[in-house]
Amino acid sequence: MADDWYDIKFLESATNVRQLLSNSTGRTPSASIAREIAVCIQQGRLFFEAAALAPIQIKPLQIYYGVVAFAQAVIVARSGRSLSTIARAHGLKDVTPLDTGVEELALRVEKSGTFQEFNDAIAPLGRILYFDNSMPKWHEKPFDEAAGLRNQRIAITDILARTPGVADKFAQTFGSAAKTIPIMLHFGTPYTGSCTLRIDDPVLFSDRASLVASIQEMRAAYPFLERWRFTKVAAYRRTICAVAAEEYLLRRINGVEEPVGEKSAAARSAMIDALTESLGNLHWKDFETLIDIIFSRSGWHRVSALGGSQRTVDLEIEQATTGEQAAVQVKSAASQRMLNEYIERVDQAERFDRFFFVCHSPKGELVPPEDRPDVHVWTGRKLAETVLRVGLLDWVLEKND
Repeated sequence: MADDWYDIKFLESATNVRQLLSNSTGRTPSASIAREIAVCIQQGRLFFEAAALAPIQIKPLQIYYGVVAFAQAVIVARSGRSLSTIARAHGLKDVTPLDTGVEELALRVEKSGTFQEFNDAIAPLGRILYFDNSMPKWHEKPFDEAAGLRNQRIAITDILARTPGVADKFAQTFGSAAKTIPIMLHFGTPYTGSCTLRIDDPVLFSDRASLVASIQEMRAAYPFLERWRFTKVAAYRRTICAVAAEEYLLRRINGVEEPVGEKSAAARSAMIDALTESLGNLHWKDFETLIDIIFSRSGWHRVSALGGSQRTVDLEIEQATTGEQAAVQVKSAASQRMLNEYIERVDQAERFDRFFFVCHSPKGELVPPEDRPDVHVWTGRKLAETVLRVGLLDWVLEKND
């Protein structure tokens, strides 16, 4: 566990906290707010280190307060509010009946507290992680706000049943099936704003009735499936399946685009056009900051200073999951000749796996070499689509005000 605290200790410095938040969000917290974040992180670490050496009777309590300290750090960092403004309550209440076993442990969600504020602080960050050609990517899927959980009773079995990796142990301990199941998401190429979800149910069906029952059970166990339309089933060999959404099915068969999809595509295209124009109006310093935030949100970590008088490129970044090293050059305006010169510079450095050349107002079309899949050129609509995909539309619009 000691190795895991190395990165945490880096954030116990208010200076490091300010720099990190500035780079990742574009906003620099005050010195006092940064100190509060650093103190919360340090307290969380100390609680966990103490728990590692504590007897089992008090270990859970120390772990709990460690989690609370980390949660408070996140709340302050996300909201920019002082610790003094956070509700002085946990937000949860033990409602376990007396003289019951561990399987009866339960709590009730109260009106306000650390639980609610932490939930709402991270709710906008919800996303589905996936891989596209071995490159880690994500799709935004915000979590629900805590207000919807008020007064709800949550049992320990509700939590453990939805914890990945313990399904077999859960079934052995509590005598019922866990509520976790592998799913596959396909976003299509190119991505059009929708995706296909696939679930492999281990229980085989024999007729339409058993198929419907299986789908109903699945939707009851996983409420999010209520928002998904069932369109296809494999290994179904009979022809008695009735179709409820007949008009929808006919459009799918005939290759006709959904009306709402057509409107959405037109609105998105207009938004991309407006965003492309807005990017061209950014000050060069804001544009460099924007690109730094894009890579940070995409899982890349900066390993060099931003901009300035870098010898080769504006930015050197590293992909934590793959270990790839990349060079990034940011230009307000550039020509094909300039692109070629920077490709040559990066090649001469002999230490980068990828090269990103980003320009909002190119002089003509910028084209990377056909035999260089490691060279990525972001201009025009492609750059605007990237900004929109990582959720920075409002950031750009605010800079244009």
